[in-house]
Amino acid sequence: MFFNDMGILTKQGNSYKYVSPATNEEVKYFKKGWQSNKNGCMDQLMADFAELKKGKNYNIADHATHTDEEIEEIEIIEEEEV
Repeated sequence: MFFNDMGILTKQGNSYKYVSPATNEEVKYFKKGWQSNKNGCMDQLMADFAELKKGKNYNIADHATHTDEEIEEIEIIEEEEV
């Protein structure tokens, strides 16, 4: 999963956890729950990510495990794939 590769979703046992930088809400589901957008979990993550792209006051990267350089490299690779 894209957000797992970026370190925004962190694996905990068999689940994946996300902490919203906007609300500090912890969202934790199995991979299938994320893929099926259980209770709008992926919608929330995408909304937070969209706010980051707009340059709001909170930074989703604070919750990520990758450096800015690694994230830029991932974005470059994805652009090349399109």
